[in-house]
Amino acid sequence: MPQLEKICNLAFIRSILQEGVDIDELIEDLIQKAYDAAKKVNSMEELEGESVQDGDLRILKECPMASLINLIKKESLVQTGKEELPGFYHEIVQRYFEQHPGETALLHPLCIIHQAMRDIIGCEKGCLTRQVACRSTSSGKVVIAQNGISSANLTEDQAREKIEGRACIYTKKIL
Repeated sequence: MPQLEKICNLAFIRSILQEGVDIDELIEDLIQKAYDAAKKVNSMEELEGESVQDGDLRILKECPMASLINLIKKESLVQTGKEELPGFYHEIVQRYFEQHPGETALLHPLCIIHQAMRDIIGCEKGCLTRQVACRSTSSGKVVIAQNGISSANLTEDQAREKIEGRACIYTKKIL
């Protein structure tokens, strides 16, 4: 089990993501929690599990947050009758995109924690990471980061092809 899944358990997520809290404050909290949590992890492999290497690209077959996302959806099913992420999660993602246009690809707020932790750990190890794309394993939705595909020298179509059947692509370059 990746460390990310152990660190970001349901209680941890509930403590940050609460409906009715200012979205900008939630985003700041997510990033601060990522900084705090990154201190407990020694490597990206420990953080997120195994990845496939393709040049500077790292490709995750499974999202290290998938089981937590499924728990949140099941909790929502019990509370609302719908197996989906809380509606305000979408607002957090939209606001993050507004604050960081073209910089990243994310599907839910937990991606913010994951990617921030990866960036922090990479930086500590002398590497620069940049998110290229995310793919929802449940819906198949793909989100692409414009800066990421530029950094990886990929077109959107190439990024979509590489992420097909996978969860996450990012670049990892040694500084």
